[in-house]
Amino acid sequence: LCEEGDDLSLLFIQRATHKSDRWSGHIAFPGGRLDAQDVTSQQAAERETREEVGFALDDSKLIGRLDDLRGLSESILVSGYVYGLAQRPQLAPNHEVQNAFWLSFGEIESKERNVERAFDYKGSTFLLPAIKVPDEDDPVLRVISYLFLELHMARVGLPIAPMPWMPKL
Repeated sequence: LCEEGDDLSLLFIQRATHKSDRWSGHIAFPGGRLDAQDVTSQQAAERETREEVGFALDDSKLIGRLDDLRGLSESILVSGYVYGLAQRPQLAPNHEVQNAFWLSFGEIESKERNVERAFDYKGSTFLLPAIKVPDEDDPVLRVISYLFLELHMARVGLPIAPMPWMPKL
């Protein structure tokens, strides 16, 4: 989170496009898998932020941890951490990141950005809430990243459209 005037902004990334990456081109938060040197998921989050967008969280304040989320299609557990930054840092995306950008709470809440998109999963299509991002043709924040955003916005008292519970998948 970064305070900007009377609003707050969140940092997002658009993953680079790779044929072998099932989340290729998706909008997300900086992050990734635990490596051998990571003792905790928090250390992994800090390392991945440094690697993916080029700045260390050393001088930022850990505000808190969001609830862990489990992936639907694989047995993965995703942990989310929220840091407060005094100012927007210079971003230097690495090869895993096509784009890095900030969205303010006001933008996240705007009716123009709140959309629904089809999501295909195991032969079924679901119409789910999503957030349209700026300066892109049609990428949206959806599914697990959307769920993290939903958790965060609810905690700060600015709820967004809830992700419906999926039927048995």
